[in-house]
Amino acid sequence: MGRLRILHIVFRPSHLAVSLSVSSIIKGKHVFVISDEFEYKEYLQTYRDLLDNIYTFKVLSKPDFSLKIFFFELKKIAHIRKEISRLIGFINSFSPHYVVIYSDEHILSRIVLKHTESTILLIEDGLILYRKYPLLKGMKRWLHENTRNTVWQLITLVSTEFWWGYGRNKKIKILVRSFRSERGTLKIPNVIELEYPVFLAAASYLSKLMIKNSNDGVSESKQCSERVIYFIGQPFYQHSIVDEKSYLDALNGIAEKLKNIVDELVYIPHPTEKIVDKTVNNTGFTVVKPARTAEQFILERETKFPVVIGINSTVLYNVSFLGIPTASISTWFNPNLVAEIEQRVLSKICFPSNIDDLEDWYCNALEREPKFKEKISLISGNFVERIREIFGQYSAQ
Repeated sequence: MGRLRILHIVFRPSHLAVSLSVSSIIKGKHVFVISDEFEYKEYLQTYRDLLDNIYTFKVLSKPDFSLKIFFFELKKIAHIRKEISRLIGFINSFSPHYVVIYSDEHILSRIVLKHTESTILLIEDGLILYRKYPLLKGMKRWLHENTRNTVWQLITLVSTEFWWGYGRNKKIKILVRSFRSERGTLKIPNVIELEYPVFLAAASYLSKLMIKNSNDGVSESKQCSERVIYFIGQPFYQHSIVDEKSYLDALNGIAEKLKNIVDELVYIPHPTEKIVDKTVNNTGFTVVKPARTAEQFILERETKFPVVIGINSTVLYNVSFLGIPTASISTWFNPNLVAEIEQRVLSKICFPSNIDDLEDWYCNALEREPKFKEKISLISGNFVERIREIFGQYSAQ
């Protein structure tokens, strides 16, 4: 086969972390196609010590527009057409042995799937594999995605792969997922189950490689705070899933209730969250935007009593796996927010019904210091072995 050529389609910081881990473990030429949906430049600066001449970064705008703005964004459309044309040309010349994707639903992934015969490796993207959509909702999602797909094709004049449902594209030859899912194997020929969260494994691995720095908006004096609550933000209020006032009231209530028994309240926004720092800071939380995944940031700070709270985020499920006390306040807003997720994924997360329950749970969490360093080390070591097995066992078709 010669020197391996691997193409990575990245549109989230967690994807970047996994792909950087893979590119560090597997010798070869790695090309990253990065969507500009997140502040990728800051992340690349953080990981600069892992970047050398074998990595080429191509950044593309996601063609996420609708017919109603077609006539108002002709310049943007022309630019995206040019970008996609260059991408397809590059794929043909690069001729990757493997293409690593994190979603066969994302438009950039579907463009690449349509224009390559490489071995496609799908790495689980958060909780998608562990959701059980009701039939009607699943059909609506399928119709929505393929209607939008038709619009994209009309606007960009570029053909894309039809979306049959997550993991149901016949071009996908390998699936890497954290755990066995009730959804089965999705008929993918080779399914690798790690038995630990893949994003957590990448965070653990990268933490070992990187030199720690404190330039994350948290002062040096607070780096060693013993009792820290990390609130994992989500842009639910941007999509009218959660009322913004209720969201801020919840943050304010948590800060007010726990301020005398916690050393530090840290709010970590989602990469796509358009958070107003001042608004959240006024609740008592400090907004921190680490140029790394939330999991990696929490692990590297080595807080003695870390506690993680949020509504519904992959981060909650990842850190709870380590035994870090984790709570979801999703029921404060809508009990159905986590209703579709498999119970085994939720098993280590507490769901306090109100602020008083949260306080009781937090006080109990402080009674025992979580010990997870050994577990992190084991996960990191096993992750390296499994990645080597994956790329060593399966030859490009």
